[in-house]
Amino acid sequence: MSDSSGVSQLDIPFDKLAEWSVARGQLTADWLPQLKAVQAKVKNTVAHPDAQIPVEVQRHMEKSGLTYWSCLSGLSMLSAQLLRQRGLTPGVDDGKLKNFFGRYIDVPLKALHALAQLYRPGHLYLAEGAQKLGQAVKYDLPQLRKTVASSVKQGEDLARRIAEEGRHARDVRTKLAAQLKEQWGVASMSATTADLTAAIARRAQADVPALLNEVLAASKEAKLAEALDYYDAFVKFSVPSAAAGESALSTIQAVRVAEMLPVIEDDSAAVAASSDATAAAAPAADGGIDWGISLEDAGESGATGATIDWGITSDGGGEAAPAGDAAPAAGGIDWGEESAPAADASASIDWGIETTESGSAAADSTAASSSPSAAAASPSSSSPGDLSSSVTRLAFLSELLELEAFLSERAHDLTASSSGGASGAGDELAAAAFQGAGVPHLLSLQSAAGVAAYLASVRKVLSLLRGARLTQLLLLRSSPRAVERVAQGLRLQLTGLERLERSQLAHESRRAELARVVSRSAVELAELVEQTKQMKKDVEQAVSALFQNRSVNLTGEIHQALA
Repeated sequence: MSDSSGVSQLDIPFDKLAEWSVARGQLTADWLPQLKAVQAKVKNTVAHPDAQIPVEVQRHMEKSGLTYWSCLSGLSMLSAQLLRQRGLTPGVDDGKLKNFFGRYIDVPLKALHALAQLYRPGHLYLAEGAQKLGQAVKYDLPQLRKTVASSVKQGEDLARRIAEEGRHARDVRTKLAAQLKEQWGVASMSATTADLTAAIARRAQADVPALLNEVLAASKEAKLAEALDYYDAFVKFSVPSAAAGESALSTIQAVRVAEMLPVIEDDSAAVAASSDATAAAAPAADGGIDWGISLEDAGESGATGATIDWGITSDGGGEAAPAGDAAPAAGGIDWGEESAPAADASASIDWGIETTESGSAAADSTAASSSPSAAAASPSSSSPGDLSSSVTRLAFLSELLELEAFLSERAHDLTASSSGGASGAGDELAAAAFQGAGVPHLLSLQSAAGVAAYLASVRKVLSLLRGARLTQLLLLRSSPRAVERVAQGLRLQLTGLERLERSQLAHESRRAELARVVSRSAVELAELVEQTKQMKKDVEQAVSALFQNRSVNLTGEIHQALA
């Protein structure tokens, strides 16, 4: 290829520059060990104190690598500094830095000039230039670009992940805060498991009466009363032996007439009352009876020990008991009772205290005192319509299911009879059984729509009674382990939220670190590109000087790498 002057241009593949120079006699075949020896000497000399090279010049040289061209650049930089310090002009008064024989006078200038001269024998600077260009184009530049691209991609991925985690964390925090506040009355998101357990236990006691009152209100609706009358008429018509004045569904009737349960607004007072009641009942915790008698100090009453003064005095020596009577035990009390015959020895004393089948007579009162909230919600636990009793609720549910099954069957029969058709022959027969003379009007005048309305009212009560919230609270009231499980579940959700937020912070920190890596790598990449461009230019000029200043062009992927 020729340039504008007509002289052919030298096109040299940049990665074959060393082989090209060896083939044309500009480099010896064993140039590599010679170059390594020179590079080691340059490295030791630059940092040696005897060279007296200023620190800023050393940093300038090391920034672009200790090469032949960095030695020349350092020499030029130091010469300009010295000339300015002496009031001279760089580029004009450069000769004043040398002696009569053209050698540098200053020690650091001598050292740098000597280092540059080490590369001249055998044109080792060409080999070093080829080496540096190959390292930059094939390895350093691609690695820096790869680092920048990878860091940018990771940063974008982390940005999307941070946004997703932020949205998820906000949703979880909002839902969890609403759940804690609305369901359990906990306003703090940093509540401990013990705090959650106490709050759940209080809310379980406080919310049940209100939910049971909804069941009571639904059971007092007129449609349910009509459904009960319909069922009673059916039973009495179908079973003539049934009692005339007794309802077939007595528990539902009792619940309908029961009073609303008092709603507990704040259970903290009840919890305090429970603690006081427990402390007051502590002396009788061993199962004894509190007689309401206080014991005075033995020193003040004159009695020995903690005995009770019964107001009975005995004569000094006493009288001997009659021969036929059994003498009372020493120190005992003569109650004035005759001893029973031996055959009656097993007879017991009737104290007038009745016991229940489950144990002591005070079991129910003890249970109520241990749970003041339950006692407040159930003022009359002996009432057959008290829904706070599990026995009443079970009977109430059973009768509601029985009534639902009856109404479902009757609705099916009446609907089939009104639609007609061969497939409903059996249903029509069942519906016709309640027509004719002697059938109560309440049975014969029923329509499918009316029975469907009754069924809807029954199912409304069932849905309230079997609601998830009421079922959960009743379980929590009866099982401390269930309270612990719910508290642990909430604490686990809070821990998961905290972990999610920590992960978001860690990803943000990582993203910031990647941004710093991208910024730093981009600066290094720009500097390396400029240094490689300058190295390419210097090598082309050096080769041109060896070949009569012919134009030189290094070809290959170096142009794409430096673009």
